[in-house]
Amino acid sequence: MGQPVDRRAVRREIPTHLPGGYQRQCRDWSEVAVGKRAANSVPERAVRFLEEAIELAQSCGVHGDVAIQLVRDVYDRSTGNAAQEVGGVMLTLGALSEAADIDLIDEAVRELDRVRDPAVIAKVRARQAEKRHQFK
Repeated sequence: MGQPVDRRAVRREIPTHLPGGYQRQCRDWSEVAVGKRAANSVPERAVRFLEEAIELAQSCGVHGDVAIQLVRDVYDRSTGNAAQEVGGVMLTLGALSEAADIDLIDEAVRELDRVRDPAVIAKVRARQAEKRHQFK
């Protein structure tokens, strides 16, 4: 099945040059953009992640009917462990990125830089206000 994963090599690819590391920078941006409560709400962050995952699938040619059936299939199974599911997300995102010839790390850092623009933060805040009713 191949060589064991070299964790040090993987960590070298993660953009640690950002103060506090990439994950912390994402959380900090989220708190600025949508407020501390929404930024630290696991259900709200999960829904935003789901939206982005669906947009990615759509951009890669996945038809909406396939996505809807997949949601039904997943919700028919027992609930998984969040930490393990994050690992699965990263594994499949890495494989998809490689297949699509997209540099995962470059795009992650580029997106974090893009969303720090005050105009983008204003748009995010407006969309967040529209969606707030989903989590009351």
